[in-house]
Amino acid sequence: MIFDYANMKISIDGKEIESKVEKKWCADGKVCARVEIRAKNIDGETLKLVLYENKVIKVWSSSSETGYPVTDIELDKDGVIRFIYVREAKPSVGEYSIKLEPLQLYGGKLVVELNEEIKDQTQLNLKEKLFRKLGYDAYQELVSRMREGVDAEDRLVIIADYDNGVKYCGNKRLAVHVSQEAKTLKTVHIVSLEESSKIKVKMMLCNIIEDPEAHKWQIGVVGEITLREKYKDSILAKFAEAYKISPDSLRLEPSGEGYGRPGFPDIYVITNKEIVIEGKTIPKETKIVIVEVGSTTLADNVGQFREQMERAIADLKNHIGENLNAYAGIAASLAYDPVHLLLDDVYPEFVVITRIHS
Repeated sequence: MIFDYANMKISIDGKEIESKVEKKWCADGKVCARVEIRAKNIDGETLKLVLYENKVIKVWSSSSETGYPVTDIELDKDGVIRFIYVREAKPSVGEYSIKLEPLQLYGGKLVVELNEEIKDQTQLNLKEKLFRKLGYDAYQELVSRMREGVDAEDRLVIIADYDNGVKYCGNKRLAVHVSQEAKTLKTVHIVSLEESSKIKVKMMLCNIIEDPEAHKWQIGVVGEITLREKYKDSILAKFAEAYKISPDSLRLEPSGEGYGRPGFPDIYVITNKEIVIEGKTIPKETKIVIVEVGSTTLADNVGQFREQMERAIADLKNHIGENLNAYAGIAASLAYDPVHLLLDDVYPEFVVITRIHS
């Protein structure tokens, strides 16, 4: 570290650090200066150094006017000033970030590269890791917008991406489970619910992850929405091909009847315009296909997946009998990992769509 006494400027590893001199005095014939550095530690304390003309450096503290001796001061690539200081004959490490900007998300996400090795751990605390990467202000904003007492519009969640899987974190402690047998924590995804047009879906995904038993019915709602949005073309094509009509003449809509709950149709295929099927004219806005969806979050449980398909088929046969306009029914079974789906860019693991004639 270089302190230019003439111009009162500090440089660490060749980078000039924003600072201001709070106080100057003489001690033993040497000029001293207490300098406030524009950098904060994880607790929000501003770094203050006492610099001596003979190049001695001490870290100032309210408990010690003269400060504690500092050695090995450096500025790392993440903008963290790191140094060792001696207090009560014991060496300690100080870390202060010069990044003091608010959290910046792009498209509702921020991906933080870590690539940290994991050694026999079942849980990680991400606090210090994210403080170093984000800086104090962004880190503090992240913590304040996690889980407890935070409105959905402001809420952030974290997805930890390991070399063999992902894990969800929604707590202010920033404690996250380690994927089984993982060796490396590759990245951390900070995800904003507000930035997404699917805020209600994301909230339901958070509920399912945190307490799947209490929010079991939401598993079905998310499954219906996911199928409707990601597999719309497949569903419409299956019916259009069977009756030789254009898929553009059809659309999907939720039934709005007991959304996500058993005993009600899940989704309708509705005509956008008048069409002809088997010589019969079907008016515009006719509900001609009923779609039933079975959903599970147990992506690796084949039995559960099959059970959901059987349930969807059984419900479908009941609803077709009740609906005189229905030409056919479509049953779908869908398995998804709610943590993967929360990232928005991963499709469900398994989807089977089958057509049933009325």
